[in-house]
Amino acid sequence: MVTKIENILTESTYKKIFSLINSFENNDQIKFRSNRFMWPKDLRSNTGVILIYDLYIENVELFKLIKSDIEQKIDRNQYEIDHCLLYFYFENSYIQWHEDGKYFGALSIYLNEEWDVDWGGYFMYEEANQIKALKPIKNLGVLQEGGVNHCVSAVTSNNIPRISLQMFIRKLKDKSNNSLI
Repeated sequence: MVTKIENILTESTYKKIFSLINSFENNDQIKFRSNRFMWPKDLRSNTGVILIYDLYIENVELFKLIKSDIEQKIDRNQYEIDHCLLYFYFENSYIQWHEDGKYFGALSIYLNEEWDVDWGGYFMYEEANQIKALKPIKNLGVLQEGGVNHCVSAVTSNNIPRISLQMFIRKLKDKSNNSLI
């Protein structure tokens, strides 16, 4: 199941994320990872580079703020956010069709102020034997639950990276013992 959540982050949190992103410029201390080295070979295929910044590890306070915003929009008694990553998709980068394996689902939040339809980078998913697509719109949360087959189409813009927050979620199995699935 795929659910769209408009304006998932408060304007204040959104601005703090962009303040962090702006601090990356000319800062050689930033720790980025890349899809080219950390993803399984079958997932990365021939995609271009996607830079990944781990908010969960590198900026715990901002992660807590983001998590608080999200918990106002989704049922925190049902879900546990496992990771919070910033993804920067550059020209010719995409993610092949897949399901999120060990996770119950994922939440993507699109951060670009503007995104032209011709720049690609659409979240695509399969539902009832149809392929559906969502344009990355500012501050739109896309919650996909229960093993949805999905992908991200190739980014064609060579000027502006597609920027998103990516959170993997686990569903709380049993509130009495807090075991997760």
